[in-house]
Amino acid sequence: MKLTERLLVLGMALIQTAALGADWNPKLTAEYLDNRQQEWFAWAPTKSIGGPCVSCHTGVTYLMARPLLRRALGEAQPTAYETGLLNGLRARAAKREPKDISAYLKEPASTQAIGVESILAALFLAREDEPRGVLGPQTLKAFDRLWDLQQKDGKLKGAWAWYDFSLDPYETADSAFYGATLAAMAIGSTPKSYRDQEEVKVRISALNGYLSSAYPQQPLHNQLMLAWASTKLRGTLSNAVIRSLVEETLKKQQGDGGWTMASLGPWKENTVVKPPSGSDSYAILVHKCALPNVIYRHQLDPSIATNLW
Repeated sequence: MKLTERLLVLGMALIQTAALGADWNPKLTAEYLDNRQQEWFAWAPTKSIGGPCVSCHTGVTYLMARPLLRRALGEAQPTAYETGLLNGLRARAAKREPKDISAYLKEPASTQAIGVESILAALFLAREDEPRGVLGPQTLKAFDRLWDLQQKDGKLKGAWAWYDFSLDPYETADSAFYGATLAAMAIGSTPKSYRDQEEVKVRISALNGYLSSAYPQQPLHNQLMLAWASTKLRGTLSNAVIRSLVEETLKKQQGDGGWTMASLGPWKENTVVKPPSGSDSYAILVHKCALPNVIYRHQLDPSIATNLW
């Protein structure tokens, strides 16, 4: 993972867990993240209908982290980049053709792109609507598309097409599972009245079936993402499995309190990029965001994670 990406997700980890050191400057962090988005918005390959595409490695973490920073800083309004990314997702919410998402990608990436877009639109538009308890028109369109694109058969039955650029941890052959965990978060952000619709219940059941069957073969990164998603959408994992996962994860914590990227594996060998050694900011992010939520929401004994706090 590039240094810029690590710094971005580290900002999210710090806010999410309130692990703010005395010398940490949230205003400078916000400026850095906004400047990175400014460059993303200006880059020609990101252009799409309504606004730039939402990248897995910076856009997703920006839309998760920047609202938290905004509240920490007392900012009254979303940034232009938050608004721009969300407006793009709304403008494309009903689009089902790969060319409407990106004119630069070729097959199979272009088909994968529409799967990625369907999940990210459902996730972030649902999160925007969640405080109101009602899904807006574009959010409903995003979920209609999400269900239309859900795989009906094959090894991904219940999941969606996802990028495979041989890039850990977001874009590999295993990353369809990661995408499915984000879909679970999206569904968990919808009102109960929506989730209780009979057709939606069938779709959720198919998703849970995929997640349950594919879970044992996943790297720890993806398993933690599902545990985190289970705090939003119950029924994806049993408490016994979750407790076992938490215990396994805590055993891999380093002496300095962090985690390594290797601990999030096992990863398939990558001959182009070698995993970094030592505690890694992204690995810390995943653990620090997922574990406190999982322990609290599933009512596990907090004492099992004394060193986490």
